[in-house]
Amino acid sequence: MKHTEVFPTNLFQWKDILTPQEFESVRNVVQFDKADVDIPLLKRFITNTAMPELMMTVGIDANYTIEITEMWGNVLQPGDDHQYHSHPNNVFSGIFYLTEGTPTIFCDPRPASNVLRLINPYNLNTATKVILYAVPNQMVIFDSWLPHYVGVNREQSARKTISFNIIFRGEYGHKGSKANVVI
Repeated sequence: MKHTEVFPTNLFQWKDILTPQEFESVRNVVQFDKADVDIPLLKRFITNTAMPELMMTVGIDANYTIEITEMWGNVLQPGDDHQYHSHPNNVFSGIFYLTEGTPTIFCDPRPASNVLRLINPYNLNTATKVILYAVPNQMVIFDSWLPHYVGVNREQSARKTISFNIIFRGEYGHKGSKANVVI
């Protein structure tokens, strides 16, 4: 038998992004839900470390210019949730965790993955959801099309994160094809 894995979906994680002193300086920046934030320390890590590592890992041309199109804070109050969604018009998206709390749940994007649920052990081939626990000073980057949500915050305090979106500036599509564009 030949077994070929196709259409991978990746989650890229980094721990201890900032030094303890840097993390403390950033930790209280997010005060309001969906408010834009500008965190130069985090932006530098994303553009100079995380994205080059990610691009090298999956074979993306290093000549693209990495642009963080937006960065905002999320404040999930006790009893609130963050609905199922994705991040259109970007290539990658990310979450930087400021507090512990309710996990982020990533969902299988294949429409037919829940049509017939066989009885089999949980593994990456059978899972329809992957749970990523909120760990302060940890960051995850994922394909922007990957649907995800945060369940009801059952903690006594607010769950805080910083989210961001990334696009690559450069050439898309194969040279000479009708789909070749420069963004």
